[in-house]
Amino acid sequence: MGQNTRKAILRMGAVGILAAAIVAAGCAKKPPKPETSEEKGKRLFSQLGCNACHSVDGTTGVGPTMKGLYGSEVKLVGGGTVNADDAYIRESITDPDAKTVEGFSKGVMATAVSQQQVAQDGNLDALVTYIKSLGGDHAH
Repeated sequence: MGQNTRKAILRMGAVGILAAAIVAAGCAKKPPKPETSEEKGKRLFSQLGCNACHSVDGTTGVGPTMKGLYGSEVKLVGGGTVNADDAYIRESITDPDAKTVEGFSKGVMATAVSQQQVAQDGNLDALVTYIKSLGGDHAH
């Protein structure tokens, strides 16, 4: 076999390998779609440990359930009520002792919440969006 024939075979082999790589790249998995705000909130709810005290299925735990919270009237320690709107949910996450739900104690959530993590890159908005998605009078 002559030198030119060997070079031609090597070139064809390289072209074949390159073509196979291009086909394989086209068949590779597409990158995952970006997380929605609700999906991020759900992930954070678990990651930040919110689910250790707050259920999403209506059961009462150390803290009140999030199921059906949005838009509802919440009874507070001391006898008042508040509408569970975006502002109330935000305040309850960032300043948990500002308004305490009747039947629960002040100080529990304040020690558990990492304000630094909540304040990062849209985390608060995502948590509020997720909580809204769990239902209530004005959930969507």
